[in-house]
Amino acid sequence: MKFTAPIHVGIQDEPLSLDDLWHFLAQAQGGGIAIFGGTTRRITGDRVTRELSYEAHHSMALKEMRRLAD
Repeated sequence: MKFTAPIHVGIQDEPLSLDDLWHFLAQAQGGGIAIFGGTTRRITGDRVTRELSYEAHHSMALKEMRRLAD
């Protein structure tokens, strides 16, 4: 069975807002909402995490996310 609801994928540089996400998902035609939020361990074994950074080739990443969502 194929899922027929609209699919939204996106990339943004600013931090995610859980409030904005909740309002986007809480639509009359929707069902349940489950949101996972996590943090990174500051210390893993004897290593300290000082920073995290992510990068993507935006057009390629969006194309692949759309493919996976279909």
